[in-house]
Amino acid sequence: MEGVGRLVAFTSISIGPPSMVQQGYGRDNPYCTGVVELKEKTRVVARLKGVDSLNPDTIKVGLPVKVEFLKEGSDSNVHTILGFSPIEG
Repeated sequence: MEGVGRLVAFTSISIGPPSMVQQGYGRDNPYCTGVVELKEKTRVVARLKGVDSLNPDTIKVGLPVKVEFLKEGSDSNVHTILGFSPIEG
């Protein structure tokens, strides 16, 4: 898969699970999760990076996005999270 697609749905989350709160997310710093339809027509749910989660009105369905593998955790407890960011241009 090429790792490119378009945003078909999203939400801005301000009250998240404990793991997200530990990372600094909350009412004053929400994060976004979205459904992305890949070029190959498969849909996946992933974290959205590079969008303004404080102003979700600026995020548009149909936004072209590309895969971005996010590293979370520290030292020996690092894991990879699937994410997508807007395609510039």
